[in-house]
Amino acid sequence: MLKIRMDEVPLKASLHGSTRFIDLNDDEGIGEETAFYYYVPWRVLLLQRNRHAVSASAFTWYFNHGGPIIELVPILRSDILQRLARMTVMRKLDVKIAGVENAEIFRGEGHGVGAIIDLKEAFSAPNVSVSVSMGRRRGSLLVDNVRETISGLLRVSGYGDRRLKKLAVEAQEDYTHSPELLDILKSRILEEIEIDPTADRRLPYDRRKDALREVFTRRRTELRQMFG
Repeated sequence: MLKIRMDEVPLKASLHGSTRFIDLNDDEGIGEETAFYYYVPWRVLLLQRNRHAVSASAFTWYFNHGGPIIELVPILRSDILQRLARMTVMRKLDVKIAGVENAEIFRGEGHGVGAIIDLKEAFSAPNVSVSVSMGRRRGSLLVDNVRETISGLLRVSGYGDRRLKKLAVEAQEDYTHSPELLDILKSRILEEIEIDPTADRRLPYDRRKDALREVFTRRRTELRQMFG
């Protein structure tokens, strides 16, 4: 996918200090590319991160502007999913959201997420940190509500929204096990891969496409276990 920057066009500069305007026609701009790879059988999408190009939210909007078609949800590592599924006692939930001006994207993501946003709006605060726990008391937070809150916040983060700064839960399988801290936000599957530019200092689509295929191959066994 290509994002065309039509304004705030950068200058052409040399290492000797000279600069020149980039000559563009009225219908031309600076093209910023984002490669993606979609594996249909498992409905798994790999999306290149490029802060100058098409974000996850813009990617979603492109397909949904005529009506809802796709929803992006980050994939958590399989070990975290398995551990989270085993947890029947939720002791603590920590959430931090920062830089929220428009809270509408959080609406409809469950009562827990709604309560956090209501708190933010009650004080007209752009940042909110919420920690709910059982403290020293025996027992568990409402497990279904914790899971619903985690799922809702993950869906928001799936649209490329980086305002979710923390999402972690302290839980245990039962009262005979010790509590474990699961950092949900840091458990999203992210991969880095180096791509050599061409002689003209470009990263052509073919090289980025091959890189995405390589990343998919790295995670193929894990993804098959989850979605195959």
